[in-house]
Amino acid sequence: MQLKTATQQDISSFARDLFNNKRSDFSTFEEAAQFSVQHIYENFLDDAGQPMFALVRVFRACLPSELPPEQDSPPSDDPQWLALFGTAGDEPAWNDRLQSVGHRIIPAGAFSTPMLKASFEALGFASLTETEFVRNVGSLASYTKYFHVEKAEGSPYIVAQDNFVKPYGIQSVVGIGSPFASGAFYMCLGFSKKTITDDEANRFSQLSPFISTLLANYNSKKLWNDPKA
Repeated sequence: MQLKTATQQDISSFARDLFNNKRSDFSTFEEAAQFSVQHIYENFLDDAGQPMFALVRVFRACLPSELPPEQDSPPSDDPQWLALFGTAGDEPAWNDRLQSVGHRIIPAGAFSTPMLKASFEALGFASLTETEFVRNVGSLASYTKYFHVEKAEGSPYIVAQDNFVKPYGIQSVVGIGSPFASGAFYMCLGFSKKTITDDEANRFSQLSPFISTLLANYNSKKLWNDPKA
């Protein structure tokens, strides 16, 4: 599917099929998140039929008690975290969350960084303080808001310019996300090698109701895969 030519109906149908076919296939939230990012990465293509995204990731808000099982204890006393649950991309290491060096868990103290702050605002999470995210975000009901940076290079919202944006030719960033009834929330961010216009970002957001519902099905179940399995 090419985002520049796909209609809202095309994207909604794609996402609906994904949800209907896979809503009962997973054992953990991590499995559902990994499938979602892999499906987006493999199916949104450029003019040459190659993946248009260099990297697609899903993060979920977590309490310290919900951090990944390989994390023996939180490295700080931050009350809230964003944890990486799914990752797919061009580099081999980008297809395994355990190989992420700096983004496997992100403490609440980093929530005010430019990209996270801007994405929270765009997705409707901005009215909450960093210590209130997990507790209160469930009261926010939106399934088609989106985060969008049309020009990534030079953007104040994307700070990893020299080691990510420029070497990998990142042109645009788009994101979707929503709260869960439990009070947690998720964000899915895609870093594109092709420019994404605002109209295209709006159409991409049609994934959100179905991805959100798929992940919500697993939000109150087991979060993480067994790292020893």
